[in-house]
Amino acid sequence: MGIGKAGLTLLGGDVGARVGGILFKLILLATLNPASYGEFAIFLILFNWTTLAATLNITIGLTKFVSEKRVVAKAYYRAALIGCSVISLVLAVVLIGLTPQISPAMGIKASPVLPALAIVLPLAVAFNLTIFYFRGLYRMRVSAASQTALAGVRVAALLMLLWAGWKHSPYVAFVLSFLLLDVMLFLIAGPKLGLGTYGSGLGVWRLMRQLLLYSLPIFLSEMSRWLARGLDRMVLARFWTATASGIYDVAATFCLGYMLIANSYANALLPIASKNQRNPDKLRVSLARTLCYFAGLYVMYTMVIFSLAKPILGMLNPAYMAVLDFLPALAAAYMLMGLLSLLCHFVNAIGLQRYAVAACALFLFMCLGLNLYLVPSMKYLGAALAILGSTMAAVAVGTALIWRGLKLRS
Repeated sequence: MGIGKAGLTLLGGDVGARVGGILFKLILLATLNPASYGEFAIFLILFNWTTLAATLNITIGLTKFVSEKRVVAKAYYRAALIGCSVISLVLAVVLIGLTPQISPAMGIKASPVLPALAIVLPLAVAFNLTIFYFRGLYRMRVSAASQTALAGVRVAALLMLLWAGWKHSPYVAFVLSFLLLDVMLFLIAGPKLGLGTYGSGLGVWRLMRQLLLYSLPIFLSEMSRWLARGLDRMVLARFWTATASGIYDVAATFCLGYMLIANSYANALLPIASKNQRNPDKLRVSLARTLCYFAGLYVMYTMVIFSLAKPILGMLNPAYMAVLDFLPALAAAYMLMGLLSLLCHFVNAIGLQRYAVAACALFLFMCLGLNLYLVPSMKYLGAALAILGSTMAAVAVGTALIWRGLKLRS
């Protein structure tokens, strides 16, 4: 499967997942008050952070090693699943134990945010490892179908729970969707994956160590990007209110299409770049083609959101019209974040993880400083400008480092 077709396949899965996610949020906008919606936005940020921490970004290493060493692919998957499950369970226990201390500090004292997070974390880790294993095997359709099914089940569960009058329906639906998809994937794929049939405990931890050595630098860069992406809403909640965080999250939802496009092609580029890492000419061609594909999609998506944002907000709730004041700046920031994500996947695939770490560390620290400086006085626009300025600097540094790395390999 070529880069164009693979990217479009993963994009289809991401589109299905994002459409489901948007429907989920639209239902919440219609049923929750802004403060409760803001709390759920904080839950989603913490979910992304803790899921990444629990996997240590081994998902990327798993895709790479599975694509390169197909004979022992099942052993790598089993090692990653066991190791990351242990980490996720430890994190879940810590979250439950520290809930009385953490929740009041975040302004969510009576909220189920942290308990729900502790329950869903191990389930999400298992799901993510499985779909990235499929990507390493170039089974992009299975990965895409799983993502779409997860989003569809989540929306259906939310509607049924709301109809039944369940308390904390959004959080329960989130847990149920991962639980059902994990069961389905393991029933369908478990026998083919050879779970429970590969090697001893020592072999598992040896392979886990190999995955960690490759993935830890990637984890540092990915964690920096995810922390930076969530800082704006956390700082808004800290200096303003959870309601402000929720309104800002609506604008960020409009811009997620840029990340969706970039991540789809970045994940498709990963195994292709890994195979061609010793051929600089092929690497340049693969990267150039990928940039062309998602640049065209960027233009199309920009036209869509700026045409539909105002009528959608007017139809849902005019109280969210403030989104239009800072949407252009936030859209530009998300375009550059998508490009940064692509560049990071590229350098990770060719063994230059330190370049991604350097660019993303700059992104994180600049984003933190600019948010703390701009948000108290400029509110939403300050948060958007903070992420825009920090991403511009990170992309400039990342591009320069990639150019240097490819030139040295020529």
